[in-house]
This record gives sequence, C-alpha cells and structure tokens, in this order.
Amino acid sequence: MAKQVHITIGAAGFVGSFLTAELLRRGHAVIVLARDTQETSATERVKKSLERASGEAVPTTEKCQVLSADITSPDLNLGPTALKQFGEVEAIWHCAAVSQFNTDNEKIFRTNALGTLHALEFARRIKAKRFYYISTAYVCGNRVGTVFENQLEAGQTFKNAYEESKFRAEHLVKEWGLEFGLHTTIYRPGVIIGSSADGKTTTFNGYNYLAKVFYRQREKILQELQNNPGKFAGSGIRKTASGVALPVRIPCSVHATVNLVTIDYAIETMLKLASNRGSVGKVFHITNPNPPKGRKLFNMSADVIGIEGISFVEKLETLQSDPPTNPVLRRYEQKIFREISQYAPYLQQEPRFDNANVREVLGADYEPPCRIDQNLIQKLFDYAKSVNWKIA
Repeated sequence: MAKQVHITIGAAGFVGSFLTAELLRRGHAVIVLARDTQETSATERVKKSLERASGEAVPTTEKCQVLSADITSPDLNLGPTALKQFGEVEAIWHCAAVSQFNTDNEKIFRTNALGTLHALEFARRIKAKRFYYISTAYVCGNRVGTVFENQLEAGQTFKNAYEESKFRAEHLVKEWGLEFGLHTTIYRPGVIIGSSADGKTTTFNGYNYLAKVFYRQREKILQELQNNPGKFAGSGIRKTASGVALPVRIPCSVHATVNLVTIDYAIETMLKLASNRGSVGKVFHITNPNPPKGRKLFNMSADVIGIEGISFVEKLETLQSDPPTNPVLRRYEQKIFREISQYAPYLQQEPRFDNANVREVLGADYEPPCRIDQNLIQKLFDYAKSVNWKIA
C-alpha cells in the first residue's frame, strides 16, 4: 500500500530517475511530471529512464502516474483540468535542470531559474506540504576556502551560466519559503557520478564525459597505429602493454580537488534528511569531505582506461605559450583540450564544502560517502564501456 504521494519533476534526468525509482521502491505513490519531446512522449521517456535507473520495467499505474508538463510554462503547461486532479501531496521534488555548460545560455536560465519559479508557483497552488530543490554545491561560483551551507550570496562570480542559474533558483526557493511559508529544503550535491555498486548512470556528462574523451582517443590511436604507425614518429605516442602512451599535458592545479559523490549516496542522504523534520528550511551540502585531488583522479582514470604518459601543468596559459614541438602531439593535445575545455575551470580550484547541517540533522545516522578509489573508477568505466557511453 502506498505511503504518501510525491511529485517528481525531472524524472527523465539523472538524479530524478534514481530518486523516483527509489521512492517507488519504498512504496510511495509518485506522480511524475515530464515533458514530451518531438521524438518521445513524456510517458515513454520516464519509463525508459526509470528502467535504466532501477534495472527493471516500471509500469505506469496508479502508483506511478506520468503527466506531460513543461516547467518553462506557467502552471507547468498542465492546464486547469489537470491541476484539479492533485489531492494531498506530501512533497514536490524539483530535479529538472539543464546541466550542460556548452549550450544556449537563454535555455539554461529559462529552464533552471524561470522553471524553478513556475515549480514554486505550482507547489503553492496545489498546497504541497514540502518542496525539495536539487541545486548544486557550485552555486559558490569562483569562491575559495570554506563554503558553508547557510551561505549563498557572497559576491561570487560564476564559471558558467549553469552555476549562475542555480544560484538564482536558490534565491527564489528561499524567498518563497519566507514569503509564503512553503516548507522548503535545498540540496547542494557535488559532482554526482554512477552507483558505488556497479557504476550505473543515466548520463554521460561531467566525469563520464572526460573518461569518454580519453577512451575514444585511445581507441582511435590504436587503430591509427595499426594502419599508419609512421604517422606518430617522434611524437612519443605509441602502443603499450595496456593501451597507449599519450604524453599530452592537462591544465590541472596541484591543489585542485574534484568533489565526487555517487548517485546512491546522494539519493540515500537526501531521503534520510527528508524524513527528519529538522531539515525544513535548511540547505545541505551532499558532498565529499575528502574529495580526491584532480591530478590523482586523472591518474587513476588513465590507469583504468589504459593510457600512459599524461602530465600536468598548473595553468592553461602554459599549453598556449609552450606547445609541443611535434606537430602530431600538438594536434592531439589541442584536440583533447578543446573537448574538455568546458570542465577546465573545475580543475583549477575548488572550495571545501562544509556539511555541518547534514551532520547535525542526521546525527548518528550520518554516513560519509564511499572512498573515491581505483576500484570505484573501474566500476564507472566498465559500466560506461558496456553501454558504449550511450543512453539507450
């Protein structure tokens, strides 16, 4: 028997799909709001995303209803008839967002900021008891040092429109909580990666995208070495026992960390907090207190992928002012950097994300995330490779 009705917005996405699947597994009735695309209906999109997240087919029944909605439209484009059908709603989980950095900025703000305003208006209209917003730890922008959960506005600048749009959305959530008494909770996850159990994911952005870039370069080089080995003379690029030697340089500060958390840890921690009344009105960093250094992460990943010879420079300017003399190596270095450039700012500096609110509210139930080690990296790589870095 269903426990409580939850509404999830964005269940076709990474966090939303795993969250919705877990709510259903725990016996909750869930109404899923998702948009139709030109190719696929909302129902089909949600069915596929939930099947990928849970590993099993999820029929759309009374326990899991899917409604076509659009957060960029007032009333989420549901219309007056649809709005009347919502009974007592325990919570709305707003997970929908454009998370790509290299897409149209207007689309990012329309979805992430204006979309959040529409979701808040919808929550108030149907009198939802709780509103959970999935933000990002990187609303801190270019800040350094320690960032506390109770801080938002600190005069920061932003690395991209995604960060700024989530920052604006957080302001809206806080304002609506204060003005209308809406019981809100904001979660700020770090960089979410696949499951700690098997590496499973439903997206190949962020860390998985970087791994894909290097793996596909490895495969391409191995093919070219077989077809035209003379092409690489004097470049240092060669075949090795585990793959290839690729002596390109990556701009990654010796001090940079990458705050990775697995999707299962993020979902479990958010749901633990949601079940505790002490979470109302608070902000929580769903982050890693001991994130790996960026250079160590690259080295572990290179070992798993089968690439040797990667080195690091402190600043991007070094790549530009002192390029490799060998033209083949220079082309590979420039090509790889172009492909990963949207993530380059995250390899220069990162603050420490304090999670005192999480520890205080959960108390003895608090558990830190799993260690980011080579065993986990192997799981992430094996899963991504098994699906060829594609979403079915």
